[in-house]
Amino acid sequence: MRFIELVYGNIFSILLSTVLNILMVSVFLKWRFLHGRLCFCRTILFIITLIIMEAVIGAAFYIFGIFSWKYNIGTILMEYIILAGNMFTLWRLYDKPLQSSWMATIFLSMIDTFTTELVNAFIPDVFFRLDDLKERLLYFFYLWGIIPVIEILVIFLCNRVSMGRVIRHWIDMANLHFKSIALLSLYPVLIKGIQLLIQTLGKVGDKNAIISLMMLFIIYIFFMYIRHEELQKQKLEIQQVSLQQQNSYIENLENLQKEMRRFRHDYKNMMSGMYLQAKEGGYGSNPEFYSGYDCKF
Repeated sequence: MRFIELVYGNIFSILLSTVLNILMVSVFLKWRFLHGRLCFCRTILFIITLIIMEAVIGAAFYIFGIFSWKYNIGTILMEYIILAGNMFTLWRLYDKPLQSSWMATIFLSMIDTFTTELVNAFIPDVFFRLDDLKERLLYFFYLWGIIPVIEILVIFLCNRVSMGRVIRHWIDMANLHFKSIALLSLYPVLIKGIQLLIQTLGKVGDKNAIISLMMLFIIYIFFMYIRHEELQKQKLEIQQVSLQQQNSYIENLENLQKEMRRFRHDYKNMMSGMYLQAKEGGYGSNPEFYSGYDCKF
């Protein structure tokens, strides 16, 4: 295929993928556009520029044989380029922090990879001859019909259970979870490593089913780690609040004690003065009365 044809094909594919990502973000994360008309037009121009750049890079990778590099390094590099483009798309479109946009992108990538492997497990050894028009149309229906529908169903399922609320909260607070961001950023490398390992082992049963199950297990481990980190953070916050309350209580007691000491000091000075006055013949000339009160206090 010629370079320009590859670019056009990549633009079409990346454009559809971007639209699907925006739809899933709107449904699952409930992010909304906050731009005016002029800013929205600039955002669309920015996204189109990103899509063209990704399409050109992908075509260049294919022409120069980077995709055939050992250990899928070229494929992993291209996947990170696509992820970076999706991150900047969400960042510009929804005006969210880069950390939250990156975590949302990684989550969408997890859903996409899991759905693809799941569909391949139920439709094994699927092969399309793209030179035939009918099979090419079937391929596009498979790629942009069946898989997106399954992805949206998975998103709705996550949205119906408590995991959806946890993920949304965690993505919105992604700037506070640097270790988790670093861990989840390794997801594309880990998945490609698993796929390469299974291909290397040869016949191990249904490869797609095994990959799907392993991906499901990895996603479960990731989000259990996220949940554990969130609980630890909440526990630490509760301890800090309790410590602050104790410190405030101790400080109030100390202030009250200082006030009592100040009052006792002033009272003794006043009673001493009255005692001296009574001793000199004032206040009824009964100094023992005032002296007794002073000693008792």
